[in-house]
Amino acid sequence: MKAIIASVVWALIFLLFTGCSDTNNNDNPCGIDTKWTGNLKYNFGFSETQSGFKRIVYEDTNTPEDICTEKHVTATFLVRPTNNISTANILEIVGKAYWGGFYEKETELAYQQSNNTWYGTISNFGLKDAFPNETGWIGLQVIFNTTPEMDENYINNAIQSMEVEFFYTQEPL
Repeated sequence: MKAIIASVVWALIFLLFTGCSDTNNNDNPCGIDTKWTGNLKYNFGFSETQSGFKRIVYEDTNTPEDICTEKHVTATFLVRPTNNISTANILEIVGKAYWGGFYEKETELAYQQSNNTWYGTISNFGLKDAFPNETGWIGLQVIFNTTPEMDENYINNAIQSMEVEFFYTQEPL
């Protein structure tokens, strides 16, 4: 009797593990992992003056639109100054990701003196709530909060580069 029970248990374990094995990778509903890099330096979006400061927004309008929403995504923002002009009028730099019309996340970029770069990351966030049954898209912005008299010409002269690295998994082809 023990031999029969042991055989049944081993058969169930064997079926359980062979049932989970999928050589066609159908367990993963997503395609390949991808790194997209955007340069926002000359992609001025808009500016608006608020109480005591001005928001100057740069945005890349060619961001990915083939995002598999079954996996989380990460956006990294890198801003490098030219060192030709003082950046003292920049009060704060913010990286922003938005998707689906109602969802957004922001991170304040921190200045790293060792590599002369403002850096920030929005890690491991999901788009599934906004796109439950479809491919996702994302908008990415770099926002400069400056003193009120500054404009995009000041930013273009003070900043060498504005890059966004976006890590996501593509929707399968």
